[in-house]
Amino acid sequence: MATLSEFYANLPNLRNGDADGYNILHVAAGIPASYYFLNFTTAVPGDNVIRARVCLDAAVYQSRMAATGMDANEAKAQGIVLAAVRAGMMKSWDLNAGNASAAQRVDIGVGVWDGAQATPADRYVEAGLQARVNGYDADYVSDAMISSLMQIGMGVFVCCGVIMVRTEGLHHFVGELKAISVALGKQVFGARFEAPFGLDMTTFEDVAYHKAPHCWISDLMITAARSNETRVRLLAAKLAAAAVRVPAKYPAESGAGAISNLVKKTQTAGRLANVAVDADRIVAICDAVTVGTMATAAMRAESTRALAELIEVHSSDIAICIGLFRGICSHAGVRDPGILRAKCLVRIAADDPVMVSTGVQQMEAAIRVQREKSRRGILRGIGLFGADAPEDTEALPADETMAQILAAVVGRAAAAGAVP
Repeated sequence: MATLSEFYANLPNLRNGDADGYNILHVAAGIPASYYFLNFTTAVPGDNVIRARVCLDAAVYQSRMAATGMDANEAKAQGIVLAAVRAGMMKSWDLNAGNASAAQRVDIGVGVWDGAQATPADRYVEAGLQARVNGYDADYVSDAMISSLMQIGMGVFVCCGVIMVRTEGLHHFVGELKAISVALGKQVFGARFEAPFGLDMTTFEDVAYHKAPHCWISDLMITAARSNETRVRLLAAKLAAAAVRVPAKYPAESGAGAISNLVKKTQTAGRLANVAVDADRIVAICDAVTVGTMATAAMRAESTRALAELIEVHSSDIAICIGLFRGICSHAGVRDPGILRAKCLVRIAADDPVMVSTGVQQMEAAIRVQREKSRRGILRGIGLFGADAPEDTEALPADETMAQILAAVVGRAAAAGAVP
């Protein structure tokens, strides 16, 4: 956690500094020291005895948490969650102490654990350490539970990266974006699982999804979240909940993606409403909002500028597309289409309700025209799955058409000449 002095020392030179070198610290950010990554200075149990390693880490975390005044049972529970989740991350993402932030890493010396001692019992130097390790027996935490927590670690490294991309590096686990990581736990444990070890769910989520990945260098998580290869690997590892939002997009990219998706969908609907949409042109402009790899501050600034220019030039047309799509969705009984919930589109609709209304009215009028055509027997040809669309059907003879119209207006009895 940054101190005020550290925050002040890292304030950027906004007049003529290098934007890519900024390191903005937050006094309220970070994690407490008891959750820092443990860097043992002597040998620890190896991967062939991974349970012993996880329980050793958990016992040290437990000791550090209890030293802050935390309840002993709470410290024991949080310790094993933190240790197992981090073990999963370290194995799956090939992480070590060098990948942890220097500010969130603590050396654990021979005053706590001395792995060089020949006799196992002599390795537990800190008072009570061996008893704490032994407390993590199979009755307290099963191998199955440890493996499930490791699965959380496999995926949360990327989920955290996705959140950091969406908040442009500011947050690891925040607000409505918490659902990205929470979904992972539901896949691993089940939709209605209860937090283990007597923890409340809020605490479990904070330890597993926030504090556990927080120690790693941010760029590592962001790079993983931006990679399509990560998506492929997560799906192969049966972690769809972590893969679903990968590759992650920065806010400007997400806005452009929402516009692109809307325009492509509206191109088809527009034909029905006698509206021509040059989707290819707008899609190309939207694609250009992604600048290079988006890895530098300059690239992200240019991306934000490109999206702003796109909206400034085309907002009225986009608003009409929103209206057209609302109109067709309303006709289909879809009240709240997900595509229109994108923040970018919500803002455009709020800023230009007149054009949105124009699109809705155009689509509603088109639907009325199509309804009248169908009453006259004219059915538009539609080709599916690559098939050529058949010709529209011809209108029914005039007398049959009039009979249909009368039936629709005054009832079938009147159309048949019945006397009321």
